[in-house]
Amino acid sequence: MEPAPVGGTSSGGVPTATGGRAESQGGTSNAGTGGVHSIIPRGGVAPTGGAAAGGSISTGGTSGPTGGTNQAGASTGGSNGGAAAGMTGSGGVSVGGGSAGAPAGGKSGGGVGCSGSEMLCEDFEGVAEGEVPTAMPWHALDSSCEFQASQFTMGVTAMEAKSGSKSLKITNKHFAQCRLSAQFEPVDDFWVRAYSYWETGLDISNRETLDIDLTPGFRTADDPAVRFGYRSKAPCEEYAGPQVTIIGLAGGEATGCGSREMPKGKWFCFEAHVQQSGALTVSTFIDGEAISYQSTGKPMTTSISTEGAVSQKIDHIRLGIFSTGEAKGSIYLDDVAVSATRIGCGN
Repeated sequence: MEPAPVGGTSSGGVPTATGGRAESQGGTSNAGTGGVHSIIPRGGVAPTGGAAAGGSISTGGTSGPTGGTNQAGASTGGSNGGAAAGMTGSGGVSVGGGSAGAPAGGKSGGGVGCSGSEMLCEDFEGVAEGEVPTAMPWHALDSSCEFQASQFTMGVTAMEAKSGSKSLKITNKHFAQCRLSAQFEPVDDFWVRAYSYWETGLDISNRETLDIDLTPGFRTADDPAVRFGYRSKAPCEEYAGPQVTIIGLAGGEATGCGSREMPKGKWFCFEAHVQQSGALTVSTFIDGEAISYQSTGKPMTTSISTEGAVSQKIDHIRLGIFSTGEAKGSIYLDDVAVSATRIGCGN
């Protein structure tokens, strides 16, 4: 197959998400001692069970699997206790509580191919259904996310999994502050590995859609960032495919698209190699195959780079759906890892 992609600077500015925040109506407030209140969207059903001390009841549409898991240990956004006894499996957004305390060293969970030396390795197995991880190195979602629960949902689910029995499910596009962010050690050379499952019904036509991005520091805005996903809008109309977009980091925007279909309806392995000792340079792989890039007016290249040296080092990964259009549908993520060396796509 002929390599695809790009690496140039696209014209125009940064597409902004349209629409405002839709607030839930007719909800009730539920809060455990020291926890975060949750709003149940109009027509939703409250999860069974109350919040444990220091935890919170996650927002939700309908109640999910019965008998969620009680998590021990402290979590960001609450005190000792953990999550509620009854969790929502879908239709909710957790803004506090949810995961057990992280192992020493600030790492989290486990995952396929991880040895324990990684800067981040998360398989979501230790997170209750309907919740998101909040213990270090993960940041709790912004409190405004509960008001967006009628538009999108995010939470761990047993509906799909690459390994084990759980993955993170995100449905519909949402604002940047509602992407799930984790911190890792800033190094000049590192690898990202994640398994993704894009539902066949997810509309990615004539737009930019991402499920993973990287940021310098903890951000609740779209940029600066390195975006990974799929792009079929300018400057990639002729080269639609898996994308890399570097924006707001040393020299405007550099975008490349991979001239191939995005795998949908199945799990695939995504890898990114990031080098940031001077200029920021990114190359990516899908199921172990290197992606080349191209965009309108730019030659084919095997990596995307900033025009100059970066002044801020990438040290956060974010998970969530960004879209320049109203992307509707679900993406699942599993076995997310960041390492100084390539982990690969084992099993």
